[in-house]
Amino acid sequence: MKTKRKIVINGRFLSQSISGVQRFAYEMTKSLISMGVDITILTPRNINAGYSLDGKIIRWGVNKGHLWEQFDLFLYLKTHGNPLMINFSGLGPIHYKNQICTIHDLSYLINPAWFSRNYYRFYRYCTPVLAKNCKKIITVSNYSKNEITRLLKVNPDKVCVIYNAVDFSNIKPSGPEKLTTQPYILSVGSIEPRKNLVKLFEAFNKSQIKDKYRLVLVGEKANIFSTIDSDDINKNWLGYVSDEELVYLYKNASLFVYLSLYEGFGIPPLEAMSLGCPVILSDIPVFHEIFGDSAYYVSPENTEEITNTMHKIISDNNAREEIIKKSFETSSHYSWKKSASLLIKLIEEL
Repeated sequence: MKTKRKIVINGRFLSQSISGVQRFAYEMTKSLISMGVDITILTPRNINAGYSLDGKIIRWGVNKGHLWEQFDLFLYLKTHGNPLMINFSGLGPIHYKNQICTIHDLSYLINPAWFSRNYYRFYRYCTPVLAKNCKKIITVSNYSKNEITRLLKVNPDKVCVIYNAVDFSNIKPSGPEKLTTQPYILSVGSIEPRKNLVKLFEAFNKSQIKDKYRLVLVGEKANIFSTIDSDDINKNWLGYVSDEELVYLYKNASLFVYLSLYEGFGIPPLEAMSLGCPVILSDIPVFHEIFGDSAYYVSPENTEEITNTMHKIISDNNAREEIIKKSFETSSHYSWKKSASLLIKLIEEL
């Protein structure tokens, strides 16, 4: 399926490290290119070397970050025929109307304390303006769609759900240098209060497996989030890793634990499932929508329940094999090609 429309992709994500939002943008852009869609990717001049795209990339403007997005990108669009633009990240030029924008979640409205004051103020102003002005909104779960319609007062017909996916088929695993030979339990995500890492360590430190296993954290620390002061986190944090290292970590972990308090989707659990790593998740509605019965669910505030569930999966081979089987089935339901096809259909219906 192809579209004949002239499409510009907001390529600001190419100047950033790959995390959940950037992963969605990158994989969706790659899928559109592979499906023969004619797109132009407009980027700032500082592109991150970790990306590889075969599409038409135009470096434009003099600014970076939000200034580039609100001024340089906006100027290009207005002086090049007002083409349809697609924003896969959390924001775009808020006063440009011929665009499809993506709002992954509204966590900054749910709990402003999770974020820096400047981040909260900026997105609290910009996101409602963008949602009002754009033609359509993409989001990554029905849960997030309901949050957007409720909190931003958006007509549900304006919001289209396009799920995340995972594809590590061309990635060759490579072990991080910092990783020891000790068996480990893995958690992947940004180092921020919303991810509930302090509670994860409380549960791990009370467990019967702490002497045999290590708890390993992977992810970025960014200044948009509130800080976490924890010796446990600092000692067990590997930082940002490459895709090759990430695949290795998933494949060799004994268990993946993700106790986030709020998400729009949650890509890391899906990545873990696709590589055969059993998963424990916080018992929140969006995870039930995305993962069904392919994970063990725990109250994210109940350390005893978290501890007991970790021990059960580590020690019970039958339970472990059963949840891994379900994980493979669930992860196979999501694909970037399927998601890109939904986007093309949305574009054709405009």
